[in-house]
Amino acid sequence: MPKYLVIIEGPGKIKKVSAALGKDYKVVASKGHCVDLLAKGKNISVKKDKTTGDYSFTPNYQVLDDKKEIVSDLVDLAQKHQTTYLMMDPDREGEAIAWHIANQLPASVNMVRVTTNSITKTEIAKALKKTRSIDQDLVNSYEARRILDRLVGYECSFLTTQATGGRSVGRVQSAALRILADREKAIQSFVPEEYWEIKANLLSKKAEKLVVDLIDPKAKDIKNKKAAETIKVALEGNETEVTKYDQKQRVSRPYAPFTTSTMQQSAVSVLGLSQSRAMRAAQGLYEDGHITYHRTDSISISSEGIKNIRGYIQANFTPNYYPSKPNLYKTTAKNAQEAHEAIRPTDANVIGVGRDTDQKRLYELIWQRAVASQMTDSISNQVTIRFETKKYTLGVSGSSLVFDGWKKVWSYALSKDVQLPALKVGEKLDISKVSTEQKWTQPPPRFSEASITKELEKTGIGRPSTYEQTMRTLKDREYIELTKKAFHVTDLGLRVSDFLVRSNFCFIDLKFTADMEDDLDEISAAKKTKEKVLNLFYRRLMQDMDVGRKMKDTISQTTVPCPDCSKMLLKKFGRQGDPFFACPERKECGFTANIGSDGKPEKKVPKQVILSTHKCPICDELMAERTSKYGKFYGCSKFPKCRGMRDENGKEIKKSTGKKKWSKKTKKKTTKKK
Repeated sequence: MPKYLVIIEGPGKIKKVSAALGKDYKVVASKGHCVDLLAKGKNISVKKDKTTGDYSFTPNYQVLDDKKEIVSDLVDLAQKHQTTYLMMDPDREGEAIAWHIANQLPASVNMVRVTTNSITKTEIAKALKKTRSIDQDLVNSYEARRILDRLVGYECSFLTTQATGGRSVGRVQSAALRILADREKAIQSFVPEEYWEIKANLLSKKAEKLVVDLIDPKAKDIKNKKAAETIKVALEGNETEVTKYDQKQRVSRPYAPFTTSTMQQSAVSVLGLSQSRAMRAAQGLYEDGHITYHRTDSISISSEGIKNIRGYIQANFTPNYYPSKPNLYKTTAKNAQEAHEAIRPTDANVIGVGRDTDQKRLYELIWQRAVASQMTDSISNQVTIRFETKKYTLGVSGSSLVFDGWKKVWSYALSKDVQLPALKVGEKLDISKVSTEQKWTQPPPRFSEASITKELEKTGIGRPSTYEQTMRTLKDREYIELTKKAFHVTDLGLRVSDFLVRSNFCFIDLKFTADMEDDLDEISAAKKTKEKVLNLFYRRLMQDMDVGRKMKDTISQTTVPCPDCSKMLLKKFGRQGDPFFACPERKECGFTANIGSDGKPEKKVPKQVILSTHKCPICDELMAERTSKYGKFYGCSKFPKCRGMRDENGKEIKKSTGKKKWSKKTKKKTTKKK
């Protein structure tokens, strides 16, 4: 029987980890989070200290219904092994999963935390020699983020639904929505302006031809055809003189290896993969031990990784591609986790791996980027020429590759050579032909999956590992649509964003939200406390809620009188986003109505109840066909007195009672990670 138990996150890694560890280790998976806040309700107890005025926040964690059997098995297995290794992913989320499981295990269990950036035999063996206790600072950072997100979602979503019909708001998703909405409004309000581009064909005394651009005046300053024709007449058939001829060599350093963000951007722009497909492919490659951990904001590579890559370059390329010393990269991102590596192949000698086409293509991209990062610089010749007439300046630039260097592997950085003739300052050339072309200024482009990833990283909204989930949530809420590889914000999305901006909610302030991400990172580094960050946020949120309620009343006001009491009706939205009229005197009047096509109150028509042949599992009455946002189901015809339910196939739906609470067990004292 194995002596040691190793608990990992994903079942896809069990076979690989087991093979690396051998027969003395039993490897099992938690299948992600086993303990969490239930989706329904706030599940955060917020209490105010009457003396200090500070708030305390207590999460009500519970073992998830579909994980109770897994937790029970883990507890049983841990008690049968000498040591339990909690080998979850090396990030904030992985630390939280390990912490939750540690708190479910009996105090008698000898447990330790281990992390590895790659699923290889060598790296796993190293990890087992560097055991530690749970990093409570990292856990505090996770808890702060979880509490912040739940407070925003629970406190603000219903208010936003009433005001706009939007289904939800979120600390990160709403900030991302604002970026997209601001761009959408800029596009909608854009007024194109006419301008003219002018090009000239030149001929040297040696019969050398080249095409140049008019650069002074600038094209954007030539506003109409008449002005363009005036310039054309002045240039065509005359001479111009070379006033500047600059030729220099440009050295181009290799790109850094991939972070999560740059990998997503390249996967979208180069391979045409969606963010979700790219992350799924990366997850599979990581679980199979082909790449290092793919959720990282670091661009550094370990000394072992550099040695492996340089060894491959030395063995497969001529010496001029092999730099005398390693290329080192230091991230400039705030609070980047330098203990993590950039994304790289675990062995550069392994080429062409992956279980499917997406994995194979993404692995090749990661391999090329990592190998290229350790190759020599590329060198190109750059030439800039300027020509002058009495009133106008013409210009052209060109470049040609002298030595490809790292671009031999990362060929996506190659550009087409533009060869220019060798000219001398003072040399005269004939202007043989001038062409004019009408152009119109273009609105700013809509964000693609690649460009929104870059923008979110630039503004500090969210973290690279959450970008894909953020955009998926916005699509699920019908706030945005992805059409022709570009994000379009829907009318609903614009309405939600406008309401949040007008109410000045803190999380819609891009700087505030970016600073909050920094605060979470500083909690993990023990530079700030969870309690202080949560208190500052919650006080601001409560103020924002007051403003939001007033704003909701303002934008809900109509000029349509209530037919029962003559008060001006309010326009509200139901839980499914449908608008309706409601009297402001809810208790005294209580009038509600649909909004007719003419904008006037229209009497609500009761939904027709369609009885089925299914009987209620609770009271045995016939059940009625019903529809929710999740699809068709059957509900008891005696609802709300009876809440029996069956799914569309007639199978009973058992609702969780939510009574079994998760409780933190007392753990043995451990030394805090230094």
